[in-house]
Amino acid sequence: MAELKQTKKEKSGSKVITSDLKPEKSNKKEKKEMATEKKTEKKTKGKGLKSDVIADLKEVQLVVKEAVDGAADNVERVHQKLVSLPPKYLGKIEQFENVSKDIQDIQEKTLGHVYDLVKIINDKFSDITEDFLTKNEPKLEKKK
Repeated sequence: MAELKQTKKEKSGSKVITSDLKPEKSNKKEKKEMATEKKTEKKTKGKGLKSDVIADLKEVQLVVKEAVDGAADNVERVHQKLVSLPPKYLGKIEQFENVSKDIQDIQEKTLGHVYDLVKIINDKFSDITEDFLTKNEPKLEKKK
């Protein structure tokens, strides 16, 4: 059973302790998110409402990126399972056993490359979006 883990958050100088049910170990994804949030907080600390908007947009950008990556992973797993079925049954016929293995290998590699490409495009789009937001932050600051 997961143990109760306490995390600390700081809001306007006062410490607020929140508890949520999480496993003892934290994964790489959580650490990356926390590091990104800290960077965003440092960049925008004390810059006012416009910076808060940029910080919120950057957070949305990160959430969308992670959602697309997660969806791509899930769809890839389902897709791999579905395309493995015909060669699996074809392989039960002795004369087609070797051919079915070759077909399955080709399908797995092809799908792996396709979903890797989806993730690469998502990463690039995320980078472009973040650059756009970062470059336009000073312009929003001047409009205050």
